[in-house]
Amino acid sequence: MHVSVTALGASPDRTRNAATDIVNYLEGGNSAVRAKAGSAAAEPQLGQQTSPGSYYSDSPEQAGRWRGDGTADLGTTVDAEAFRRALLGQHPNSGRQLVTASGSSARAKHLPRGLPDGDPNELLTLNVAAEAIGVDTSYLRRLARESTSRSSTNSPPGPENPPPAAPDQAYLAAEKVGNRWMVSRAKIERFIAARNQPQVVMAYDITFSAPKSLSILWAAGDALTRQLCEEAFEAGVARGVEYLERNAIYVGRQADRRPAGDMIAASYRHSTNRELEPQLHEHVVIANMGRTPDGTVRALDSRSLFANATTAGYLAEAEMQHHCNQRGIGWTETHRGIANVAGVPDEAIRAMSTRREQVLCLTAELGTDSALARQKAALATRASKETSVDLDQLRHQWIERLHKHGFGPKQLAAATNAEPIRPWTDADTQRLDRHVASSSGVTEQKSIFDRRDVIQNIVDHAGGRLTADEVEQHADRWLHTDAAIPLANLEQHKIDRNATTYTTPTMVRLEATIANGYEQGHDTDSAVIPESIVNTAITNWESATGHKLGDDQAAMVRSICGSGDRFQAVVGPAGSGKTAALEVAARSWEAAGYHVIGAAVNGTAAEVLERSTGIPSRTVAGLVTRLDTADHQILQPNTIMLVDEASTLGNRQHARLVHHITQAGAAMRAIGDPSQHGAVEAGGMWAHLITKHTNRTPTLTENRRQNTADMADVRLANSDYRAGRIAEAIGRLETNQRIVTAETSGELLDHLAADWYVDRTTNPDAQTRMIAEHHRERRALTARAQQLLRHDGTLTGPAARIGDAAFHVGDEVIARAPNRQLHPADDRSAYIRNGTTGTVTAIHGEPGTESLTVNFKNRGEITIPHEWLTAELRPSLIGGLAPAYAVTSHAAQGDTYRTGRIIATDTASTEAVYVGLTRGTHDTRIYTVRSEPHTVDTDPRLPR
Repeated sequence: MHVSVTALGASPDRTRNAATDIVNYLEGGNSAVRAKAGSAAAEPQLGQQTSPGSYYSDSPEQAGRWRGDGTADLGTTVDAEAFRRALLGQHPNSGRQLVTASGSSARAKHLPRGLPDGDPNELLTLNVAAEAIGVDTSYLRRLARESTSRSSTNSPPGPENPPPAAPDQAYLAAEKVGNRWMVSRAKIERFIAARNQPQVVMAYDITFSAPKSLSILWAAGDALTRQLCEEAFEAGVARGVEYLERNAIYVGRQADRRPAGDMIAASYRHSTNRELEPQLHEHVVIANMGRTPDGTVRALDSRSLFANATTAGYLAEAEMQHHCNQRGIGWTETHRGIANVAGVPDEAIRAMSTRREQVLCLTAELGTDSALARQKAALATRASKETSVDLDQLRHQWIERLHKHGFGPKQLAAATNAEPIRPWTDADTQRLDRHVASSSGVTEQKSIFDRRDVIQNIVDHAGGRLTADEVEQHADRWLHTDAAIPLANLEQHKIDRNATTYTTPTMVRLEATIANGYEQGHDTDSAVIPESIVNTAITNWESATGHKLGDDQAAMVRSICGSGDRFQAVVGPAGSGKTAALEVAARSWEAAGYHVIGAAVNGTAAEVLERSTGIPSRTVAGLVTRLDTADHQILQPNTIMLVDEASTLGNRQHARLVHHITQAGAAMRAIGDPSQHGAVEAGGMWAHLITKHTNRTPTLTENRRQNTADMADVRLANSDYRAGRIAEAIGRLETNQRIVTAETSGELLDHLAADWYVDRTTNPDAQTRMIAEHHRERRALTARAQQLLRHDGTLTGPAARIGDAAFHVGDEVIARAPNRQLHPADDRSAYIRNGTTGTVTAIHGEPGTESLTVNFKNRGEITIPHEWLTAELRPSLIGGLAPAYAVTSHAAQGDTYRTGRIIATDTASTEAVYVGLTRGTHDTRIYTVRSEPHTVDTDPRLPR
């Protein structure tokens, strides 16, 4: 079950009005309104700004109910005035103030610190100003630049001539002194006095949303079916809230953090969304206060709510599914805590999900998938509220619409008469235990985990056959078996310092295999060749290329060719020339009689390695499979394996490579960049090894990819970024206008696509791609690229919608997974690998059965069947082929473009941004939506 957490707040001078707004909207105005499904109270006139109440999309059909142990003496039904008092930090009955209404526990770090006394005209740096005001330096830098720009076309601002800014628009009169922005002490103090204060958080809205398929069943079913759906949903919500109350209600921070009780929550059920489509969801609004064992009432530590919300959703899903399973409603496989009712077709789900599509259209285009971003998107896309919609009329419309999309009476009857699930047995428990401990279990993508991870894994595996209580019992039981090893001293991974983290014996063995293999391989005379051969190889390479090998590159080559270690890690930052150094090393070893092979986790990186160095290369997965299944010895004592982009190497594959290398007496060199993406699977050992064996790890130091004078600021920014000086790096890029901003996501995407198109047409021989961290962002950029290419005639004919992509004749495409069955007729070894690129030359077949002919680079034409184009590579990722105009940062890692252009959203990881910063040889741009930092109250009535 999907669970979201939204902080509801207002500026300090509006808390009382905001509390009233929230109560009015959740209560729906009056009981008459509740009788109308999907209806809502008339919205109060609050000017052009948004009230906290308008965060909510509709009104409830029944009275709110109290939840939490702090409501024991409040009865069952929510009293509006009692709820309002709780939002204000007061006792719901007496109105006595329990906690101050001055803000949440997270506000202290954002409060202005002020300046010590001094000369009002003294010029101070923006770093000092930011510290005094309580904001980021980058925000002040942008304000200074924008304020100067506004003033440059008008008379100089002054007391009688204020700057031409909107009344609520921030302004900072700074001045450039050399290359630095400076601002006077007096202006900083005026800025602090005029600035809106940070938000006061009054409550947290925990919203539980049923799977759309259950809402469809509720909409189309008879009274008994509706009751069943409502009871199942209520059972799930109640169990999810109970979990949060036990595990997520804390106050204080650091050493002062402690569990609290007396949770006060008001819960409101809704059955439709803003588009009047069926959508069972419940707002559980938790007042921002809790009572410690000593009786003190304090604001909540919201981190626990956010950290535990996902697990609450998993348990709610388990309880809801189990309730349904006992009553003739079955479920599809559970993935990431969500399943669908068996028998409800995807087409029907899409037909009833226009509201979700509207919100996702706005947020997913840029991947701004945070609570704040979704909230803003919901507000921006909301429809006008209906005040008199008849439930029977709505239900008739729903049934008619569903019937058109494949869900009629026959399908409804089948969906509500599923076979009973078989009882859970001891054999199921044994299978569960094996699964949780397996490579597809709790350590599939992380080697260290906690109780929440185990709960989530069990829910996905059990598929509604266990109640939420039983899931927790199995989790606790499994954590006390020999399959889980408790760890200590890992506070950096935990919000709760007392929580236990674990690993498994398998992960310990894998890590020991890798660590022991490296240490036992020290000084074994592996892969050692005379220095004279290395010198000759360097000379030959410099003569052939016309370039000089850098001192750090030459040192790296000599180290890996002369260390004598069987295994050796190498740090090669992005753009440092590691490929050239590897090429020289390979030629050196080959001249000495060694056989060199290459590998990389990502198919694109493997192809780049082979193309750039001449070393035959394949994916790590393909290589490990071959080594594990071959009936003869593949590796020989004279084999040297070069693993590129080693930061992405998972521990399981890493251990297999170490095993085979050791067994064959061969050697391995693993080169990567710890600042780029790590392993998707459980990994991290390569990064551990470069830290543990620093003296045996050569490191490249010079940025050669971005070596022109025009890219000097980018080189410095990348150095800052690698060193963790993120603000300084962004500041350099801002100063040199390499950060592109726009007011809206649509404008920004259009801007990026237009810039990409100019790159493409101006430099047709240069590879250029847009970079996004997630597939949802990639798809939005791809659509814009295809629109531009259709307009100029590059793409022809009608589009074929296959899987989650549209294809045209002329589209450039990239493989997202390997397929050994797809290869040229005369060369089975040239099969399609992850990252292989080509161009669509023909589309065959009728809609729904199309296949493609693609002319793949260095392979020729291959026909791609419909089955592979629509294959589910993993949940939520459909199709083995995709348009290649925009790629994820994972796919871009290891590649080089003329211009690096990346979308940076409010959820972007530092690794993804770094990958984007380091791809371009001639230019780099970061694209982001212009927004105020969270510490600036740009909309005092928007809930936070």
